[in-house]
Amino acid sequence: MFSGVNAAPEKYGFPGSRNITGVLEQEHIVQSVKLLKELVPSVKKIAVVFDDDPTWPGVVQRMKDLSTQLVGTEFVRWDAIATFAEYHALLTVLKKMDIRAVHAESRLKAAYLCGARE
Repeated sequence: MFSGVNAAPEKYGFPGSRNITGVLEQEHIVQSVKLLKELVPSVKKIAVVFDDDPTWPGVVQRMKDLSTQLVGTEFVRWDAIATFAEYHALLTVLKKMDIRAVHAESRLKAAYLCGARE
């Protein structure tokens, strides 16, 4: 049994296995951004910041692939950061974005932060 794997089942050798079950995590970036734009229609630019955990490359690639479905929304940054100092250095740039979303649960121990431009 597995819980919350982030790569395709083929990567783990799961297809065809009769004794394996679990949940494949899927990103809901399209649905989340569409909902966000219903709530804040002026959103046009989004910056995505994440930590340097090895989980993120696959997740980010899937998010980038899905983001092409979001016409009228520009993802202007996809930044991997390793320290709080790196995050702090990005704050000035992030303040210029319509929305700042940070998901850094592993190394930075920050939960999900999201704030509209001031």
